[in-house]
Amino acid sequence: MAAVSDLDPVSVLIWGLIAVVIAYNVVKSIFARLRKQRLQHRGVSTEAVVASVGPLAPPRRLEHPFTLRFRDSFGAEYTSEHARGFGGIVPVTGWRVPVRFDPSDPSNVEIVHNPYLHPIPGAPQPRRESPMRSLVHRVLFAVIVVAMLALLLFDDALGDAEDLVSGGLFVAAGLLTVISSIWFARDTNRLRRSPGRALATITHSWDEPAGSNMHRNVDTSSPSPRGWVNAYTVLFDLPDGRRVHRRSPVATSTTRYEPGQRVAVAYDPSDPTSIWVGSGRSSIVPLVIGIGVGVLFILVGVAIAAFWPT
Repeated sequence: MAAVSDLDPVSVLIWGLIAVVIAYNVVKSIFARLRKQRLQHRGVSTEAVVASVGPLAPPRRLEHPFTLRFRDSFGAEYTSEHARGFGGIVPVTGWRVPVRFDPSDPSNVEIVHNPYLHPIPGAPQPRRESPMRSLVHRVLFAVIVVAMLALLLFDDALGDAEDLVSGGLFVAAGLLTVISSIWFARDTNRLRRSPGRALATITHSWDEPAGSNMHRNVDTSSPSPRGWVNAYTVLFDLPDGRRVHRRSPVATSTTRYEPGQRVAVAYDPSDPTSIWVGSGRSSIVPLVIGIGVGVLFILVGVAIAAFWPT
């Protein structure tokens, strides 16, 4: 491993920023876990009412924020602000939900079970996600992180194994991309087999970098520049009176949607917040792109590990 004194100032700054970000996320995760444990051990169950509901503010806030009001066993009243919890269903003032809160810290509160997240009447219960799916994602992501850290921190110590680690990094990234694309296509196809249908209204429209989950505020009054795609949110009514308001799962680089425009939406009757905008024929595009990029990464990784000169 190279000594710190051998690194240029820019590298030291980059490593310092990386260390700060990692430390912040680790500490944040630890505190969140401790807070959740306190809630599980000391928590008291009660019923809360939705006191107020705020608007969406894409691209940063993609769910309606809401305020819960509840009382403890002594009659003391508390309020708690939440940025998410209804998964795309628009909460309504007056709705009641069961919650659990920490009496020593009433701001530490969570919804135990949201009774408004349910299938359309007559539809079956949604399928539970396979634990294997989450495990595969975690394992591949861990491999990618470990390989990156090994290349950045221990490149001198790796020696001849550096090409193998580099190749493994590309292969793991490729596998993660391919598997995620296949699962996404499978979920979409399952949705399209027997969907509910509705006419939705575009409420917000913005540009973001193609292939990125990062949201940026840009001038959406002009066509998207090259390398950017149009993301948007839709609002529609369900047959049982609930309303769904959420971002389209796929942004577009070929169509420009504007607020007020009406579009056809397909949704899963078992999970109405799972949606697809339009006819659904374009669902093959993310699959092809994802598999293509993933296979390319895998081939590059194999080439680096097997044939790249050391």
